[in-house]
Amino acid sequence: MRSKNRSIRKRIATAIIGVVIGVIALVCILNTTLLGFFYTLHKTDKMIKAYNVIDSGAKSSKLYDESFELTLEKLASNENLSFLVMTADGTVIISSQDHIDFLLSQMYMTMLGENDDSFWGSEETENYSIKRIRDDRFGEDYLVLWGTLSDGNIIMMRTAVAGMKESALVTNRFILVVGLLAIGVAGLVAFFLSRVMERTIQELTDENEKLARDIELKEESEKMRKEFISNVSHELKTPIAVIQGYAEGLADDVADDPESRKYYADVIVDEASKMNTMVRQLLALNQLEYGENNMNPERVYLNELISSVVSANEILASQNNVTIKVPDFEDTYVLTDEFFTEQVLTNYLTNAIHYAKNEKVISIKVTDQDKDVRVSVFNTGDPIPADALDHIWEKFYKVDAARTREYGGSGIGLSVVKAVMDSLKKECGVKNFDNGVEFWFELDKYEALQ
Repeated sequence: MRSKNRSIRKRIATAIIGVVIGVIALVCILNTTLLGFFYTLHKTDKMIKAYNVIDSGAKSSKLYDESFELTLEKLASNENLSFLVMTADGTVIISSQDHIDFLLSQMYMTMLGENDDSFWGSEETENYSIKRIRDDRFGEDYLVLWGTLSDGNIIMMRTAVAGMKESALVTNRFILVVGLLAIGVAGLVAFFLSRVMERTIQELTDENEKLARDIELKEESEKMRKEFISNVSHELKTPIAVIQGYAEGLADDVADDPESRKYYADVIVDEASKMNTMVRQLLALNQLEYGENNMNPERVYLNELISSVVSANEILASQNNVTIKVPDFEDTYVLTDEFFTEQVLTNYLTNAIHYAKNEKVISIKVTDQDKDVRVSVFNTGDPIPADALDHIWEKFYKVDAARTREYGGSGIGLSVVKAVMDSLKKECGVKNFDNGVEFWFELDKYEALQ
């Protein structure tokens, strides 16, 4: 992700700086190639306007009055023009300069000499002609207008255009200086813009990942819901069918003697008890998996909890001819939820009683592990098949479905164990031995957490 973000920042910075450099280069090119064109057009337009002002004065006969001198001075000064007006016989009437010989020579050069008729600002009418000439004496170019006024007098006007190349060069240098500053600013803008984009992209990525997880969780939840309904329906189908069959037998007086009726009633009670146990386990599991049943960790005397669970299952063990051994161990206090920890140990112990074979011995032991303790329940009998070890914690999974059904199991007990231990954030597991199976779980020692 960091490499991708650096790549994005690099591309953004390159793009912005590239655009700035491109604009600078374009401006320099246009300035070099077109500045002279627009400048010449501008100067030509100024000369034509000046001619019109002077010609207007000639029409009204004001041109030669002292009152018109100020207008002529402004034209010469503001527009950087030099001009003279003379009669047809060559007598100069008006001149913007004291030295009129130079202006006269340029007029003759324009009229008789070689000049550039192809320049952008060239123009010719019946009253005047505008030419561009080069004066080799000064190495400069001029725009020259010569023609006749409305009163028949001759006018000659000029303005220098020699500074265009120098002006373009100076302007280009200025543009380059400004461009370097612009590139620096563009770099900063690119940096901050890329940071903003990076955060935006990261936020979008996080939102997309969150959305994908939500969709995945929703799909998984829907799958689990369907599997749950299917499994519950399957598990309830048998006891309901048994209860219904025996209840119908009682209703139809199939059992006509007290002993038979008692047998029928006992079967119904037994099946109902199995259903009740399964429903309670399902409710507890649902609460644990969806976080609706918060754990209540407290100081628990482990010796007493184990003794209580063993005592509660002594009758079941006796009925199955199973011996439960609990070796002596030091007084141990743990930090856990007493109710759910009792459920874990009860599930382990009842499973061990039902699956105990051969010697039919169950051993419960507590092993000190520094900051926590491991409680293990071992029963003699057949090891769990290797391909089933990863599945025994799944809801409704049964290694031996017939055996489980025989003692009324639903395949939910170990799922409850796993959910409890996950909620406590502790480990649980199983280990095969040649002569049996050991289930274990771990709890925090109370003293270690103080």
